[in-house]
This record gives sequence, C-alpha cells and structure tokens, in this order.
Amino acid sequence: MSIVLKRLDSVEENTTDFFLNFPLVAAQAQQNADMISGQCICFQCATLVGSKSIFQEDVSAILPVVDYHGENKRYINHQLTKAITAGLVTGTAGIVQMFMSILDSTLETKEWCYFQADIQRSDPEVSHRRQTLVWMLNNLLRTCITRERFSDETSRWVEYPMALSWAVEDWKVKKLDSWIIQCPVQGFNQLMRWYELLREHKPSVNLGQIMITKLLNVVVSTFLAQLLRNSGNRSWLHPFMQLIYKGFNATNVPRDLGDQSVVTSIHFWVRLEAVLGARKDGKQLLASIPSSILASACHQLQLVKF
Repeated sequence: MSIVLKRLDSVEENTTDFFLNFPLVAAQAQQNADMISGQCICFQCATLVGSKSIFQEDVSAILPVVDYHGENKRYINHQLTKAITAGLVTGTAGIVQMFMSILDSTLETKEWCYFQADIQRSDPEVSHRRQTLVWMLNNLLRTCITRERFSDETSRWVEYPMALSWAVEDWKVKKLDSWIIQCPVQGFNQLMRWYELLREHKPSVNLGQIMITKLLNVVVSTFLAQLLRNSGNRSWLHPFMQLIYKGFNATNVPRDLGDQSVVTSIHFWVRLEAVLGARKDGKQLLASIPSSILASACHQLQLVKF
C-alpha cells in the first residue's frame, strides 16, 4: 500500500527556526495537517497515477507502506523531505517527527479514516485507510531515530522510545525547568499521545503528574504575560483571584466567608478555563487531563496563584 502527500502551497513556514526546533508543533499548522490524501491504493498503482491523485489532488510525494529500515528508510526520508521542505535538507529526525504527528492528527480528525464502529462496518474503505495509517505510524514511532535529548545536538542518536524515556527522567530531576515542560503546549500534548501509543515503553511515573506540572507552567506563564501587558491596570487580576476566592466585596477585594471562602474543585476548573481565555492550547491541555488527576491538583494550582 501507499500514502500520498498532497503538494503544499508553500513550504517556507516549515523551514523556520521555530518549526525546525519544534516539529510536533509544526505538524499542527493547517496546511500540514491537511497534507495526507484520502487515496489508499498500492504503491505501484500510485506511482502509475503520477502527479495527480485519483481525487485530482496535486501530489508531492508517494510513500510505500513498508518497514522503516535500510533502503526503505532512505527512500521514505527523501520523499518526506521533498514534500515537507521542497527538498531542502533541514534534518531527517525533525521531518519524520512532523510526519508522525500529521499521521496521528489525520487519524483523529479526518472522516475518511476516523474510527467509528458503525462507519467501519458499513464502509470497508474507511477501515482499510485507517489500518494503513495506523500501521505506518506505529512502525515509524518505534523505529525512527532522534537525539537522545531531542534539541541537544551533542547527545547521541537513539530510537525514539529511548528519547521519550529520557524526557521522563529529565522531568524527575528538573520538574518545571525540564525539556518536556518547556516544550510548547501543542508539542507537549503530542508527546503525551506518544506515551499512550507506546504502551510497552510505559514511563516509570504517572503521566498525570507530568501533565499537572505542565498545567502549572501554563497558568504561571499566562499570569506573567497578563502582568507585563497590564502593569498599570489591575482589573486583569480579578479572574485569577476568582480561582481562590468565592465572593468579593469589590473588584479584587475578597469577601470573608469563613471556612467557605475558598473555591472548591468543582468550580475551580470552570473558572480556570475563563482565565486561559483565548489560549486554545491551554484548554486542549486541560481537556486531556483525567478528572481524577484534576481533583487532586486544584489546591496545588491555588497555592501557586496565591
């Protein structure tokens, strides 16, 4: 089988320093997220079809769905580089990571391969497309290589699961200052997804603890950003104070309700969504954290805010 990549209108964004440093974030850009064609035919047929897919889409690359090893690996790397950066060699490890994230996003969002039991039974093509993409993603995730410490160019080359294990160990030592917590939220969410898929490489800590650390990072960074933007006006502070206090006598003046003064967990998370405001990535992170973990983290976040 094959996976066909549609031609991008522009690859310039994919060669910026930010995208090169954070390929999992780059994959979320709209043009990249829509890169994979719904065409799912054998590799030989796909190459015969040529520069247009069977849906008349412009084709930039055709990938054989084969084990990512040896000559196969070199061919796939070449095709991905041609499609994502128009042949500009920016680093195979980053390009493959970007493609894995695009595959995962496609599986989660596109109707033509989305998992839904009733659709799977009535439309075998949907099932077939999904199986093809899932196999390719799992194969790449387990066999591609990257730097052991990701952005550290001096670290050794290792298989991807080993680098993910390093990220957990780094978090154990550095917590808020660790690489995984400093990663942009979209990239962090994707990394959490990789841990979920690589069940045989399950980390030695509860991922929920890492998620809460990241949420602390997001809340604090949101607070500091508001502080810098509104140094002469304190009305922005009120939503943050509402994370702690139930009632107010005036703006930013808490009401003394005795033992009932502090917001409980039930209402805290609704108010936190309001604090995050336009931060779509923060809300996505919040939605991904299991409710059982959120309940235990409420007081941690309130203490940090206080």
